[in-house]
Amino acid sequence: MILNILFIVSFYILYFFVRITQLIFVLFRLFHIDFPRLFSKKNSLLFIENFPIENAGYHYRAGKWANLLNEKNFTVKVKTLIENKEIFDAIGVSRFKYLIFLLFSIIKKYYIICCSIGYERVIVRRELLFYNDYGNLFMLKFLLSIHPNAILDFDDDIGAAKREPRKIDSLFGKLLQENSSKFYTSLTLYKKFIVGSHFLKDLVLSYNQKINPHDICVIPTCVDYDQYPAKIYIKKEEIVFGWIGGNTNLRLLELLLPAMERISKSYKIKLLIISGKIMNPAVSFPVENRPWSLATEIKDMYDMDIGLMPLEDSRIAKGKCGFKLLQYMGLGIVSMATAITVNNEIISDEENSYLVPPNEDWEAYFLKVIKTQNFDQIGKNAKSKIHNYYTFTANINIYSDFLKTLCAE
Repeated sequence: MILNILFIVSFYILYFFVRITQLIFVLFRLFHIDFPRLFSKKNSLLFIENFPIENAGYHYRAGKWANLLNEKNFTVKVKTLIENKEIFDAIGVSRFKYLIFLLFSIIKKYYIICCSIGYERVIVRRELLFYNDYGNLFMLKFLLSIHPNAILDFDDDIGAAKREPRKIDSLFGKLLQENSSKFYTSLTLYKKFIVGSHFLKDLVLSYNQKINPHDICVIPTCVDYDQYPAKIYIKKEEIVFGWIGGNTNLRLLELLLPAMERISKSYKIKLLIISGKIMNPAVSFPVENRPWSLATEIKDMYDMDIGLMPLEDSRIAKGKCGFKLLQYMGLGIVSMATAITVNNEIISDEENSYLVPPNEDWEAYFLKVIKTQNFDQIGKNAKSKIHNYYTFTANINIYSDFLKTLCAE
């Protein structure tokens, strides 16, 4: 109770400080004083991140793009909330550490937004304030008072993942102006977007009808595997099924275990899991867990024969952008995925990988894939598809042209 009271008092001190600063910038704009235009270099960009440097989202949707755009005559910088992954992973250990982190995030983002004055354009990754729905988007409104055309970049339906709109019942949440629909409300405030799929583009347009479709750029979460050869398949007795992903999505992999257990009675199989959490299911076939690391993920994925991407037929799944598939197929690994939204665009069934209808038992599909004799060709087709449409090389001009247009406005 005392901890909550101290947090509320501290929060409102920071809240009013931010709102007063915002008012100052609003007054400056009334007198046509645009600080970014006065102090920024031409074609300068700031990515505002939340995740640590050794994070797939940071690397594939911010860090790698920053390096490539610097080569395209932009001046790009990435500023993140916490650079160290170990510190980031320890946030939720205790209530005290969690609340301290929330206060720290406000202070750090306030500093980053003030630094954004030196940049012509700002790209916000996913959410401006991470794990913080308090203050009715006050920090975003502060950013938009300086950068009215700040860009929101996202590759998931974050609102669906948070089950928005949520009911705010607690007194704690009401006192802190907790927003029941933080992400979807933010879609109505931004004017420019970079999204991971056409499904997400339609989502933005459904919430923000004031903007033009040309204000939304569709950029998949690209891979940079051009220098890696397609996996070479050799005939062997054991078939290695593989899965890579975040801890929270391991439950989706669990849905396949009964079907895998049944086929293991007839075929020698193994399951390779690359994640941040050890999974020890009660199955009769071997399961190998390897910790995810940006440095080792490619080497580890090459040990897969068949990459798996199961999904539930849900609102959350429809907002996914198929990144697991891009990783598997980009290395020439034959893949199996639930046929939902973007997966249907990435996979041409039985040509470059395999689709499984939603809510179907995977057993028959596992058997069909196991009996396939041309893994090499399917893998090469998969790699070709990803190279042509889902790599940084394939999308850099689309990305840079969109940003150049905004900088020229």
